[in-house]
Amino acid sequence: MTSTGPRSGSRQIPSFYVQGLADDGIVEVSASAPGYYCESSFNVTLGPSGFYIDSPWSEFHTTPLSQDTEIVIALARLNPSTLEVIYEWPQPQLRGGLSSCSVMVQSNDPAVGNVTASPVVVYSGDSEVSTWFEPASAGIATVGIQQLPKFGGRSTEFSTPADMQEVTAYVDNPTINISDDAVGKNLQTLPSSYNHRLSVEAPAGGVDVTLTSQDPARVRLSPDGEAIGSADLVLHVPAGSRQIPPFYVQGLDDSGMVTVDAVASGFEAGEFGVVFYPAGFCIATPNSIHTTAFSDPSSIGIRSTRLAHGTMDTLEYQSVRGGASPVDVAITCSDTLVGTITTSPVVVHFGHTCRVCGTVDAPIDRRDRCQSGCGSQSCRCRCRCRSWSSDSHNRVLERASAVACRCCRDELCGGHGLSLVGRRNRGWCKCGVPRCHRDERRDRVCAGPRAVVCDSDRHGQLLSRQQM
Repeated sequence: MTSTGPRSGSRQIPSFYVQGLADDGIVEVSASAPGYYCESSFNVTLGPSGFYIDSPWSEFHTTPLSQDTEIVIALARLNPSTLEVIYEWPQPQLRGGLSSCSVMVQSNDPAVGNVTASPVVVYSGDSEVSTWFEPASAGIATVGIQQLPKFGGRSTEFSTPADMQEVTAYVDNPTINISDDAVGKNLQTLPSSYNHRLSVEAPAGGVDVTLTSQDPARVRLSPDGEAIGSADLVLHVPAGSRQIPPFYVQGLDDSGMVTVDAVASGFEAGEFGVVFYPAGFCIATPNSIHTTAFSDPSSIGIRSTRLAHGTMDTLEYQSVRGGASPVDVAITCSDTLVGTITTSPVVVHFGHTCRVCGTVDAPIDRRDRCQSGCGSQSCRCRCRCRSWSSDSHNRVLERASAVACRCCRDELCGGHGLSLVGRRNRGWCKCGVPRCHRDERRDRVCAGPRAVVCDSDRHGQLLSRQQM
């Protein structure tokens, strides 16, 4: 063979192919070029070759509703002693001069699945060719290859490898996959979309999935969070989709477990378990309240929740099940002089998880001693404000008239009845005693039978009050 030498200025010999025509022996190939004083040579070791299944390896799984599986047939050199496939890259190609070669690919059980194209034809210069396995019904089939001894009237003279000549096809019915779930008594849960799916896409026209509770007195199923559940529920999965539509699992017990069955035409029947827990209500937000007597009411979020057995710890927020009666949740405050609950009880309706109520702090003098003269710190006598008004700058202008002390029954005016009008004007206690000049930060006002000293800011707003 004569090959064109390197271009001027290059040392690289152009690529060329070595073609084998025998299956054993060693052939020496020499190389020479004018102007080069030393000839070079290399040896070519000849060996058998044949076709094998390159993909998939050993076995594969599919379903009657799945797409066809590709089967790749490739060429390879074989070990001369064992005829096992020798894997190498790049893969060897069918040599020039052999225009093509054919290989039979067959299934031993066409009722389970068949090969879409056989024989397959490998042309000169190709290293592999593909065909497809089309599943038909549940079962096990073996897909094997066989090289035709002749093609186009010529002997192909390929060997049969000792391995990689067949693969096993496991055709299984598709499955309905729904994970187990947990729900509190009289609550409901919406399973995650990732936890309820078909194993394959629904066929043309879609498929109906039927869910059935084995104990409707304890577990009900509903497509709507505000509807009463039932024992059976039919959900339609459209063609080409694997996602089962959302549904609610409603619990009517606080212990034990119930199984829910899932069936669909052409799919293996599935099931999932529902575990029951006690339920209750908790303060979800906030963790704590930091406010002042002049602040707006603070919101308190009440949520229904699944509780742990025994410890009754909060596990998961879940909504009240559809169809359940509204639940009245009483909200209490341990010290109504420090703060009051504006709405109690709050009503949680079915389909909802959270309700909000409010709390209002007591007046700023909530830590004063008893003003009846008893001197008790625990007496906690104080005026309770009923209403507020403010100007456009959100400054406190007026608080409602005082309420009699619950301990000493003395009516407290002074700071509780103080009117503040503008930044520069003096204010008067409602009993007629004027407060001091606006530039002084300690204003003397009347406090009924006792005088007090009030601290105010530069706008005249009350900051604190202490008894003189």
